[in-house]
Amino acid sequence: MWYAGLTPVKQAAVDASAIPDIVDRIDQADGSSIIKYGMDKQVLEDWNGIFGAQFQYNKRWQLRTEWGLIGDRKSALVSLNYRFLL
Repeated sequence: MWYAGLTPVKQAAVDASAIPDIVDRIDQADGSSIIKYGMDKQVLEDWNGIFGAQFQYNKRWQLRTEWGLIGDRKSALVSLNYRFLL
């Protein structure tokens, strides 16, 4: 058990916290509990501008890049494509 591996000082800190009550409740649970939760999910900014470039070296190889730089969200994409000419 993880508790037995702790030093006496750390065991005392765990005993003084809410962890023993939580562990006891988990041990007593039969697996049929329902957890209810809610979440208010929103983006901070509605828009994110994307800048990109695409370069085709020849008929088979192509390089594509995109960067999202405007606003709070940041993103990057780099893609190297190979086309099979059958």
